[in-house]
Amino acid sequence: MHHLQREAPGLRFELRYLPHSPALTELLAGEVDLALGFNTPDEPAHPDLEEINWLRDEYVVISQANRTALTLDAYLAARHLVVTPWNERQGVLDCELERQGYFAAGGDENPLDAERALYY
Repeated sequence: MHHLQREAPGLRFELRYLPHSPALTELLAGEVDLALGFNTPDEPAHPDLEEINWLRDEYVVISQANRTALTLDAYLAARHLVVTPWNERQGVLDCELERQGYFAAGGDENPLDAERALYY
């Protein structure tokens, strides 16, 4: 930040949390210059925006070392915590599983900070 302030003294940063749709609207209106977020692999790029793939990540499951390997059936039946961006009802993994015809066990909604957590 000190380097940027020296090299570009007029540069101003304002960090805001925006839900997905308002962030897209503000980008298109020119109200924000840069937004960080994510897309699912099947989500089309917006024709009026430039996207840069700056991070690729994987989903992981954490469990006890002596537990047997997790199967898809066991995962779908288990209770687990899902934290979603933008207060969505389902996480990306749940949407993909549903697209393939799989459904996780239902649960109660519980808030977790600014994001929504679902216990399955």
